[in-house]
Amino acid sequence: MKRTILTAMIISMAFLNACKKEDASKKTFSLEMKINGVLWVAAKNQSGIYSTSVKSLSFTGQRGDDIFNFAKDTVTGVGTYAMPSGNIALILGSGSSQKQYNLNSSKPKSRGSVSFLNSSPNQTGLPSLASIEYPEVNFSAVLFDAFNVDSVVITEGKLRYQ
Repeated sequence: MKRTILTAMIISMAFLNACKKEDASKKTFSLEMKINGVLWVAAKNQSGIYSTSVKSLSFTGQRGDDIFNFAKDTVTGVGTYAMPSGNIALILGSGSSQKQYNLNSSKPKSRGSVSFLNSSPNQTGLPSLASIEYPEVNFSAVLFDAFNVDSVVITEGKLRYQ
């Protein structure tokens, strides 16, 4: 199962990276959070996307061997959304010391929330989710390991573009 989730996360990162626009006005992506009170900042494989067709928000980032992946559906506008509807996965460490933590509906003790902050104005000047190229969010969560025993707490999570 660990390999399946890791494979899904890698495919997700590749998909999100392929969806990014490559032009001179490319914005800088920033993904950071505190994990058990310690600052964690993604250094590579960072990307984020809001899909208008299914109203889902996804973003990912990596620091060393640590991989973070976030997915939330039914994001219908600016606001705060409670989880476990959706999925957050975090792999920490490397080799035999690697641990995986998740938030999803099969882990009843896991919980979290995401605040979708931006809505870009459309041609009429009114906010429109259809025109969001660079989603910006705040998030927090409590993730559990496969045995639903060990946990990590994510606070002050931020996805930003500059």
